[in-house]
Amino acid sequence: MAGLCDIDQASRERAQTTLVKNTSQKAKEFEDMRQAFADPGIDAVSIATPNHWHALATIWACQAGKDVYCEKPACYNIHEGQRMLQVSRETKRMVQIGSQHRSTPFKINGIQALQGGIIGKVYMAKGLCFKRRVSIGHKPDGPVPPGVNWDLFLGPAPMRPFNELRFKYNWHWFWDTGNGDIGNQGVHELGVARWGMGDPEWPKTAVAVGGKYVYTDDQETPNTLLRDVRFRRARAYVRSAWTDNRRRRRGSAGATYSPHSWRS
Repeated sequence: MAGLCDIDQASRERAQTTLVKNTSQKAKEFEDMRQAFADPGIDAVSIATPNHWHALATIWACQAGKDVYCEKPACYNIHEGQRMLQVSRETKRMVQIGSQHRSTPFKINGIQALQGGIIGKVYMAKGLCFKRRVSIGHKPDGPVPPGVNWDLFLGPAPMRPFNELRFKYNWHWFWDTGNGDIGNQGVHELGVARWGMGDPEWPKTAVAVGGKYVYTDDQETPNTLLRDVRFRRARAYVRSAWTDNRRRRRGSAGATYSPHSWRS
């Protein structure tokens, strides 16, 4: 581990303590990712920022000569994804987006069986995520905590006063920095659905319906959403609601079901 980068000094210190405890070695600390990318002693970076930073961080890292592992979702929109591909190819850098499933042996075996015709021709896949989450409530804006670089946290997002609900995980539920559970857990579901259908390319149509129900709080993104994506030869449904996760794939001769699990 060559370096630790975080806009929150307390988070850096906790990570450093864990690293020293487990390896007896200390890493360089950076507040600004650009400092880490400029360091010649760093060969590759792992990006675990809020979603709105993923594309720009990946592009900057590639341009600095670093290979990249970036958490899902890859980007906010198609344009960002195309630019990430363009820059990674121009700079000849390796870029992997982490949705984990495609590196899981039992899931690889299952997809190979699907594509080998175990249920016939796959024409539809459904991904369901019913994940209960508590209300985030209401909180007023407040002072920036000591050791937090709020400007760097927001980065390409609009400048706003500090609010605890827009920081530390709950940023998922605000449009400036996140895209709700359909862009959080739903990315896993759609990714495996497409994989099972043979990775079709661009969809012909994509429609999403839903909204924010039950809770009255500061969350902006929907907490219930159904997405229907139609490809040339198949279609995928992804439903995200706030409790088990499961995936179904239908073929001309049968169907499969798989729970959302990291273990076989």
